[in-house]
Amino acid sequence: MRVIPLSKRDYTHNVSRGIGRLQSEILTQLSASAAPTTLESLRWCLWERSSTIPSSLPEQNVSLPRAWNTSIQRAALSLSSPRHAKLVIERRRLSTIEEFLTHFPNKTLIARTRYLRFTLLPPLFDPKTHDIHPLFSKSKNEEYYLKKTRRAAIPEASELWQSIETKLIQLMSKATGVRRSRIFLLVSKARELFLREHVRTIGAFTDHVDEVIGRSELTPELRESLVRVRDLVLPRTEEKQLDIKSRIYSLVSIKSKGAGSELKSKSLESLLAAKPDILDKLNVMKEDLRLPFGEKLYKYSCNELDTLIDTSALQCFRFLQIV
Repeated sequence: MRVIPLSKRDYTHNVSRGIGRLQSEILTQLSASAAPTTLESLRWCLWERSSTIPSSLPEQNVSLPRAWNTSIQRAALSLSSPRHAKLVIERRRLSTIEEFLTHFPNKTLIARTRYLRFTLLPPLFDPKTHDIHPLFSKSKNEEYYLKKTRRAAIPEASELWQSIETKLIQLMSKATGVRRSRIFLLVSKARELFLREHVRTIGAFTDHVDEVIGRSELTPELRESLVRVRDLVLPRTEEKQLDIKSRIYSLVSIKSKGAGSELKSKSLESLLAAKPDILDKLNVMKEDLRLPFGEKLYKYSCNELDTLIDTSALQCFRFLQIV
């Protein structure tokens, strides 16, 4: 693979002589940035001296120099060390669609993949061009988070819930209309989650909590307890991250154990309509499924676009902040 040619500027830094040229460039770029940025985005921005996307599709064998990537990482780590303490590096997953569209395309060293992500991901996440529905509901995300991620939180949440359930039932007996219905749904959903009763309640527990808090007159103590239970079931940061994951899984098929991904035919079909000029340059395959009774249905595939969204989107990114 051919890397982007190195310019004549020195992209190394000497940590033994205070803050070097590259470290100064990092601080200058971060100071000028209006929004939080990541190390993954910064390495491209500083290399290109611009945050703009290339105007045309790069060749397949063009990539960011690994030496440059290594130098950026070392410079940022040095700035975050106790010796300099000018930078904080926060490792976390993306929490909004806006963060995903801004920073995920840069989580690659391949220029062509980066260009395709910047160009094709926005229409995939735009409801005007692609009818996207999260693969998993918020209720399913709650169950996943409690059972797979925080099983230890279930007893604590259950105990806390049982300490306030009677108060909520008393409140429900005095309420009318929508308020009464909301409290009933909350109590039913809680019993489904914590007591494993054989009931199925529509909606998510966290949504029911938010509705009851917003529509009912609660004592400060009861309100605080409800918020605590809510955060045990699904913290808001996890809620956002699982929502992104659910939307990604609606667009691509992730193979077992993260062994790759494949853009779904429906996603590719919407890109053919939204970005035909780009898709014409790629090797898109169209397969006739030959359904009975003369009905026509096609399956679309493109090996190159299987890397458009991969499991690296669900990994941690390195967010940078000046101290």
